[in-house]
Amino acid sequence: MGSSVAHGSRTLRALTWTAGRRRSIPLRPRSTGLLEERLLPPLPSRPQAGVQGQRYFAYPPTQALWKSPISQYVSRNPSKGKEKEEKATEEAKIGLTLEISQQDLADFRTAGELLKARMPKAYPNFFAAIPKDGQDQLGLAISLSEPLPSDATAAIFVPFNSEHAAGRQAFWYTSAYLLGAALVQLHGADRCLLAGSPRLLESGAGGSGFSYEHLLRPPEHAPEPALTSYAESVEAVGRLVASQTLQPTPISTEDIAQLESIIAKMVSQNMPIRKEFVRKSEAIEFFKSNPFKIERVLAFPNDNVEVIRLGDSFVDIAPQGPVLPDTGAVKALKVTEWSTATFIPTDPSHPATSLPTSQHLQSLRGISFSNDKLLKAHLQAIEKAAASSHHAIGKAQHLFLTHQSSPGIPFMLPHGVRLARKMERVIRDLYDVHEYDEVISPQLYKKDLWVRSGHWQNYRDDMFSVEGFKEKDMREEELARKTSSERDGCCSAHSSSTAVDEAFGLKPMNCPGHCIIFASQPRTLKDLPIRFAEWSPLHRNESSGSLSGLTRVRRFHQDDAHVFCAQSQVASEISTMLHMLSEAYNVFGFPRFELVLSTRPANFIGSIEEWDRAEQGLKDALDGTGLKWELNEADGAFYGPKIDVRLVDIFGRKHQTATIQLDFQLPQRFDLSYEDVTEQPSGRARPVMIHRAILGSVERFMAILIESRGNHWPFWISPRQALVVPVTDTEELSAYARKVQRYLSLGISAESGGSSGAEVGPRPTQAFHVDVDRSTDTLGKRIRKAQVARYNFTLVVGEQEARNGTVRVRLRGGGEAGAEGGQQEDQGRVQRLKTAVGDAVEWKQDMGEWKLEGLRELFCKLDSWHL
Repeated sequence: MGSSVAHGSRTLRALTWTAGRRRSIPLRPRSTGLLEERLLPPLPSRPQAGVQGQRYFAYPPTQALWKSPISQYVSRNPSKGKEKEEKATEEAKIGLTLEISQQDLADFRTAGELLKARMPKAYPNFFAAIPKDGQDQLGLAISLSEPLPSDATAAIFVPFNSEHAAGRQAFWYTSAYLLGAALVQLHGADRCLLAGSPRLLESGAGGSGFSYEHLLRPPEHAPEPALTSYAESVEAVGRLVASQTLQPTPISTEDIAQLESIIAKMVSQNMPIRKEFVRKSEAIEFFKSNPFKIERVLAFPNDNVEVIRLGDSFVDIAPQGPVLPDTGAVKALKVTEWSTATFIPTDPSHPATSLPTSQHLQSLRGISFSNDKLLKAHLQAIEKAAASSHHAIGKAQHLFLTHQSSPGIPFMLPHGVRLARKMERVIRDLYDVHEYDEVISPQLYKKDLWVRSGHWQNYRDDMFSVEGFKEKDMREEELARKTSSERDGCCSAHSSSTAVDEAFGLKPMNCPGHCIIFASQPRTLKDLPIRFAEWSPLHRNESSGSLSGLTRVRRFHQDDAHVFCAQSQVASEISTMLHMLSEAYNVFGFPRFELVLSTRPANFIGSIEEWDRAEQGLKDALDGTGLKWELNEADGAFYGPKIDVRLVDIFGRKHQTATIQLDFQLPQRFDLSYEDVTEQPSGRARPVMIHRAILGSVERFMAILIESRGNHWPFWISPRQALVVPVTDTEELSAYARKVQRYLSLGISAESGGSSGAEVGPRPTQAFHVDVDRSTDTLGKRIRKAQVARYNFTLVVGEQEARNGTVRVRLRGGGEAGAEGGQQEDQGRVQRLKTAVGDAVEWKQDMGEWKLEGLRELFCKLDSWHL
């Protein structure tokens, strides 16, 4: 049986194994009323007799976590009056709320006209409005030049100094259109073809700001004749893209300087910006020389196209969201970089066979602020972040490498694997606590599975097809024997069709395989929820131009999980997932994150009613957390809406990492069901499927960790925890160094001998990465090398230490082993260090002589408390 004792005034939680049986011990404190809390015994220096071993859960109980908004929400039950008061307070933080009558809707054409009539003096301080309906539900933010919805009963007017997401989006959308207008002015409207619409980058990996894609029409490529159908517009784009050749530096520094100068002039002119609706025929006339824009216009489902005007000369397709009322507010704008981009048709159901596989559109990326001071601070933060690039640190610390033989698939080196295993341990411990079962599903599936799941129709371009070399050679030989006429005949068509039907694809996701596992045996309501987790590698066919280190790869690992549950269990499951996310991110030192709800995209599958139900379920779950969240329209997965999580790193950059997706479609497509006697007349019900990842891509999360930690890894996750340095290269000291390594790393006592074979005995409590320096350099040089390699502890052993059974401990320079590097959470980490270890340990570079038992106990405490 697992026993329990507190360490001082704090406790540790664990998973215990007794007589081969695993028991999961809940994490949450008793105050939440959700799960029971258990206490643990003092940290043992070695496995206790009769116990197979004890693995401590990866999160010590810090006050910060239990005082999070999620926990506060779970433990409170406010009255309706209190909820209304809190909602009013939140709205007041956004901006000014004005009531709206039906007469107001009749009298005022736009939101701006209403505000100007009510508050003429304050009017210049606002730029957007968020309408509210009769059910007190907030709608999408709109520009002041747009009309209010007919069901609006109030509106929150957003000021320029608001921290609401609408402000950031409006500012960057406006800046992107300024960039587009500057490109057209620099190169000419007939030559510079803006592609699609601007994009906001705040949800990308470390991204912020905006981007706009464009193509410079070659002089020999004449404008296309009038395009009247969507298919014609896509084919015209294909011809245009195929004619483009990529120069070594298509966008020069001189071009960028000219663009910034043109933008500054437009800002000084304070040009009015307005959005309006026009008919498709008018929009096509506006964009008649640009097939990219005509493709977008023809994809609109009705005859109304919303456009945006900057002054009197620039017209573009408007964004879904507000823009600033004029250009004067964009006081500081910087074009930061350019890259190549690929055109993707707006209508995903349209075959893109006419498009070349290699495309060279140019994408310009920028950032903007309301004053130069903010821009300067941002650029300084970016410069600091670049100095800690995971590419450079990964190379210096020998964590991973990339090679041209396998683009987009990094080689993980031994120390990088150590880091990955520590990351996985945190999630696996959460799996044990929250009762997830790990599975392993195949890497390859036949085409018919992908057709059934919908991936073949909606995700095929991002997948890798797989064919054996033998089959490929046979097919090529068969085609070579046929004449041209035979290949064009029915036999050839049959052969091609057979090859496609027998195609295999590398899995980009685990969800279809988990559906097969769920359906493999009868399920009942009592079995639910069923939680499957998997770490298998996934493959996605990213374009070669987008590949970058660990952040954009073609093969990656994901802490992927799928929960099959009843409709009544959805809210509690999502709440638990958000708890898991908060727990894990606090462990890794990322207490800040944002929640974003992404809704039905254009290529959705299923009915609108099912989507509405799924989206409402996620909204209710998000509201239940007590946390702020944002709405990201039309950016959900094709099979369901999702909650995206943007992690905020120590540089203030945002990275999209975790995701929680609600799915009613795959259970239907795979005909999943469970026994439920309350369901009449069939007695069976359809489960709801929840897709969930906390880290997201392990490789990308590792890159974020590397850049945030730099050279200052806390002991618990460090790939180089300790290095044993013998004073001399004698046989006796080498043998003692080996014994020190084995005891500190695995808890194997010196009495067990120096065998290098596998030990048979109790499972080690905790294992650590302890290396031995076997080089013949001088002692001083080896100690300096250990410092440069960033080992947390350097353990020097000489003849005296060998006689005494001790080591001389040197701490990594710069601070305490578990709390150095100037990280934001250092203050709390130091306090936790003192709580875990006490004041007996004097943290200095030369920590003196230590007994092996005491040093291993210190290692165990640092590891258990994630220090």
